[in-house]
Amino acid sequence: LTPISLDDFVQCLTYKPPEKSGDSDALNTPPVYLGEVHLALLKLILSDRSSDDWWWSILETPIAEGAVVGNADAHDKDESDLPLIKVDFAALLGEHEDPLITTSWLTALHDVPKLNATNSGAIKACIKTATDICGNKFVIAYLKKAMKLGKTSGSGFMKRAVVWLMERVREARPDLGNRSINKDDVFKKRAKVVDDVSQQMDKLSSAALAVEDDDLLSDAESDDDSDDSDVEEENGDTKEEPQSQTEPDDHPSSFVPPKPPPTLVDLLLPPGKPSPPSELFNPCSWPHLVGATACRILHRYTRLRNEVDDSLRMARELSRLTVRQRREREAIAKSRVFAEFAVPHDGKDPCDAAVHHLCSGGRYLELSPLERLCLLRVLIDAAYDTVRVYEVVDSNYKQSTSAVKALETEQRKFKKEAKEKNAANEAAARQDLALEARRNFIEEKREELRKANEANHELTDEDLDELTEDDIIEVDEDIKADFEALPAPESFKKAVVVARVAKMLEADAFETELLTVLTMDQILEKEKEHVQSLEESLAALGGEDALLDPELDRDTMRAIEKLRRELSKIQASADSLPIQREEAIEQLKEAIADGTIKSLRAAIRIAKTARLFGKDDDTNGVWSLDIVRDAHMELENAKQLKRVADAQKDLVSKRNRCFIRTEPLGSDRFRNRFWTFENSEQGHVFTEVDHVLEEENKNLKNEPGLLEIVSSVDKVGIGSDDIEADFMGTEGDNVASFRRFSRKEYHQSGLCASLTKRCWGWQLTESSVRALTKGLDGRGVRENNLKKNLKEALEAKTASKEGADDNEPESQVQPSGDEDHFARAKQRMDQLDSQVIDASFLSTLSSAIGQMVRFRNVVESTRDREVARYEAGSINGWKLRKDEVTMEPDGDEFEPQTQVVEVPVWQVITDKGNEYWLTGGEMLESICRLAKWKSKCPSYFESDAGYLSYRNTLGRHFGKAAEAANAMTPIRFTQSMVKREAEIYQKLKHRVYDNTWGGKNGTRNAWVTSMRDFAFDFETAREGLLTFESALFELIGGFPGDTSAEEGRSGRSLLDNKVTREDIELESLEKGMNRLWNSRESRNVFLEIVKSAKTVGFLVLCLDLVCRNANVYLEANKIKTSSTRSSAYRSSVGDSGSDWQQQSDVSYYEEPTSRRSRRGNVDYSVYFN
Repeated sequence: LTPISLDDFVQCLTYKPPEKSGDSDALNTPPVYLGEVHLALLKLILSDRSSDDWWWSILETPIAEGAVVGNADAHDKDESDLPLIKVDFAALLGEHEDPLITTSWLTALHDVPKLNATNSGAIKACIKTATDICGNKFVIAYLKKAMKLGKTSGSGFMKRAVVWLMERVREARPDLGNRSINKDDVFKKRAKVVDDVSQQMDKLSSAALAVEDDDLLSDAESDDDSDDSDVEEENGDTKEEPQSQTEPDDHPSSFVPPKPPPTLVDLLLPPGKPSPPSELFNPCSWPHLVGATACRILHRYTRLRNEVDDSLRMARELSRLTVRQRREREAIAKSRVFAEFAVPHDGKDPCDAAVHHLCSGGRYLELSPLERLCLLRVLIDAAYDTVRVYEVVDSNYKQSTSAVKALETEQRKFKKEAKEKNAANEAAARQDLALEARRNFIEEKREELRKANEANHELTDEDLDELTEDDIIEVDEDIKADFEALPAPESFKKAVVVARVAKMLEADAFETELLTVLTMDQILEKEKEHVQSLEESLAALGGEDALLDPELDRDTMRAIEKLRRELSKIQASADSLPIQREEAIEQLKEAIADGTIKSLRAAIRIAKTARLFGKDDDTNGVWSLDIVRDAHMELENAKQLKRVADAQKDLVSKRNRCFIRTEPLGSDRFRNRFWTFENSEQGHVFTEVDHVLEEENKNLKNEPGLLEIVSSVDKVGIGSDDIEADFMGTEGDNVASFRRFSRKEYHQSGLCASLTKRCWGWQLTESSVRALTKGLDGRGVRENNLKKNLKEALEAKTASKEGADDNEPESQVQPSGDEDHFARAKQRMDQLDSQVIDASFLSTLSSAIGQMVRFRNVVESTRDREVARYEAGSINGWKLRKDEVTMEPDGDEFEPQTQVVEVPVWQVITDKGNEYWLTGGEMLESICRLAKWKSKCPSYFESDAGYLSYRNTLGRHFGKAAEAANAMTPIRFTQSMVKREAEIYQKLKHRVYDNTWGGKNGTRNAWVTSMRDFAFDFETAREGLLTFESALFELIGGFPGDTSAEEGRSGRSLLDNKVTREDIELESLEKGMNRLWNSRESRNVFLEIVKSAKTVGFLVLCLDLVCRNANVYLEANKIKTSSTRSSAYRSSVGDSGSDWQQQSDVSYYEEPTSRRSRRGNVDYSVYFN
């Protein structure tokens, strides 16, 4: 999935179609990004084998259950293969029992796999018979536990427990059906089964039912339980009611929550889990598939929450939760699992409201932003639980570990190089100190020889100057001895060497051999001496009056002019230079505290303008103020860090690609955390502030105009409080301290028992981030690390702007005085072809300075469309900019001429810290655009906004980029319906004799043409689907063998009745299906769903159901291989053959089986008597 910025993400979640969108299908559908992200998550979740554990179908027939199991991964066992009851299987097999008795009770349970899961009476009857026969106390206890499981969790779980026991016993006892098998083979098989079962038992939750020693009952107790079972059997033939309606509230409950009643989407989905690639994963149907998936995910998390509760209570040996207690906890389960969404919206839970709305056929755009966010949050949480994500995280962790090791190796390499460089600098410093001592010694002895020569005059001054070092050393033995006693390079003290190294590095920073550091007083004295030397030089040349001498040579004249200009320049800057220097020093201090390359370079440039450093003519080096030297050294350090970072960029990028989780930049002294997110704009720093509790700090209060972070405990909690009685007692000396310790997970005060609210803000501009960095204290561990990371964030932001220079100096920006230019811009607004400008609104304005604007920045432009980014900001100033404009040709000139003119432009600083310059027309549009945007004007809509132009370049779940915006429109649905109709009709037309659909009357051709080219509205698409279903129904032959004229119960009455709704089955599951629908009632329900549909997505689900049933019919009535001769004969005599011909062809077709699904045989009339 191509990432999206945070601003675009928020606009997608809050998107509402414009009021005047009219017939624009693209604007009346959700943004493409929402469809892409939901489809991507659905494909990730439902293609993963982990979703097999929690996806359930409303069709509980044996065929449906087989379909669910059939969709399971071949390498992963389905949930039905795992036991539901813990039992010592080795002891069960080791219990002595006659093989004939074992075979007898297995035979008594033989019909259980064939029975419906809802037929609890028949299942219990089989269990009772097996219990009466069985002599194995472990088996008897297990079967009684299975019946208890049926009471608490439903007959489906009871059936699964019994089937699991049968399969495992038969697998471990192959000798029951084969007396001749070797005993050694039996023991080996039994050992293997026991080992497999023990591994399965380890996977069970600690809250699962278990066969304990107390459950191994005597015969008398067993008889009592059997009597109770008889009573249950008498009432077991009726439909099993939900547990909450049949079981007393004070009975122990199961950790499995009751399933919600089937929704309209559930009725339309296939019996098994939908897995990609499938027509259900459609750009139109994703909202309703998301609703069904979220419903099951929430059910799963409720079950997991129940298991955690039971595990905690079991660890503390507390009693099991009753039905009433369990239902009370399940009612608040979502606020315990998804605590951040426990915000009632219109008195409803946003998760439940969103799921109910989509599963009932509602439009996605009718959801609130919070409800849309809830659905995304639920899907993302389920995505993190998939095996695929686990594998990716594990792979990323391993790759990240290797990348970190490589990065550490590279860092050690740089440290080694830095150490070697420091050693080389130290050696050079020692050598320099030794040479300096040697030069000083030679010069000292030369002066001594010069003084001695004044008495005897043995040597001339020229001879003394020409004496070499060796000549001076060989003068006498004392000088030679003193020379040999000079300190060697390795004999200098460490402090002296370090000081010399620092001087060398300072000189290198200024790219010179010698640096002289001066104070401000010394600089002023140096400048004073420089002025005096200039004046003396000018006076020596005769002064300015010498220029009047006509015989003055040219070189002297040039020298005088140069000296006069230098003196004039110094005098002109005498007044402003002190102020410039003060500002430069402040800039240097801020830049040193900031530490980034950009700020240091800018401050050094200002310091150079203020003449705080320069070339030293006396030493052929450079002189500098001490703070300028510090800035140069800080710049060199920043460059070195950047060089190291650039050298390690590939390794860091490789490490960052191995994403596991986003980590904060750090925290400050108040433990506020700072973040940067991958897809947010560079340089934006988010701040997460914890609330301060009044109960802990009673003296703190919120300051007016600032963020309100002081609050009470009861106002900062989110979601439900922890039920602390499950994991801690109410008595004891350590309860209070342990409670406070456990609550620190949510808040550092230890006073909150639930997730707490957080205050969020962000630093948008570069200056605000620099101010934040400057306020941090580098002496602390936390703030020092935070400061380093913030500097890296600043460097990343400024790196992209490093080569950009302002076209005009900032000093030309004027903060006022644009009234005349603003008035002229308003006079020319009639010439602008803009629908945004509102003349009545602009008439009240006299100046643009200080006005808030909404700036439109075109980021992409193609032949068909433009993509723009909109930013809010304010106008801070204006200036005159020189632009080249094209002039009309005059006279005989044919080529257009250009002329440079001054055009007023206005400076806009956006809330994101970006700077733009607007012309007069752009400025007027931006002012009016913000006014209409704030007032939510019906005529204003940003149709070219970036979030509406989103295209997923990685996945393209919506198809081609050019078609993505219209993928959810009715015309796209009808075009796909035409394709699917063609696929089915080509197979079906050869199986029917009376073809009124594709005959010569042209009905099919007219339908295809209208659906393919003219179905631009929803009503036409819906009528087209009804026509398609009616055509298939008639082609297949309606209800063969049913001559009754009764239409059956209406679809609306069946849907509105809670009891009949449970038995509705629209799916064709029988192998020998000879019709499109199971019953008239099923068709009535389908037609009612289609007629009441409101979205194209619902029509997609209905179309897929019709196509699935048609394919089931085609599969059940496919032509045998031997039918070639009959088909050839039929084609020669025509389709309208006589009765005897048709009867003779029956043998060439498969006989449809008479087996029917239980719901196909439901007599709905019993519910209305």
